Amino acid sequence: MSMHSREGHLGIHTVKFPGDESGLKEALRLAEYFEKQKRGREAWARVKVSVTLGKDDENNTNLVKPDSKTGEKTRVLYGNLATVTDLDKVTFEIKKKATIVSRSEFNKSK
Repeated sequence: MSMHSREGHLGIHTVKFPGDESGLKEALRLAEYFEKQKRGREAWARVKVSVTLGKDDENNTNLVKPDSKTGEKTRVLYGNLATVTDLDKVTFEIKKKATIVSRSEFNKSK
């Protein structure tokens, strides 16, 4: 689901996983993939600083990657597993549906 505000697209997308152990494993696997590609939470924090400092989005290689053959530019995706502190970035509808559980609480419920 793409996230929008009154000003338009926020550049944030949410992905819904099943609310069981398999969903948690898939979410962790996806977050790990982004980290291994150096496209996780910390990398995004660094990119946001360069964007805030006015680095052109179209020529920022952290945001756009040209195809080596065609030269066509595609957006670079970043991803991370959301935490409680990320709830302020999502819509009210998602907040209503979300249940926040710590990993230790989740492990106890199995």
